Amino acid sequence: MNVFSGDDLNAKIGVLTRREVEARVLAPFSCARDFALIKGFNQKITLQRTQTVMEGAAYCDYCYTIKKGS
Repeated sequence: MNVFSGDDLNAKIGVLTRREVEARVLAPFSCARDFALIKGFNQKITLQRTQTVMEGAAYCDYCYTIKKGS
């Protein structure tokens, strides 16, 4: 018996489809890693972000700065 036989990825959950719900859940994980990702990539680069789509803004405003002479 296939456990997933009744599973429909486009099933409605309230007013959202399941895919929309999954995308919204995954997006905060992506936002939460931005600062750690930059720090791990290069210690000389800093990130400043004052708004995100997940917080209701129209766009995410990323500002990357690199320390000179280090």
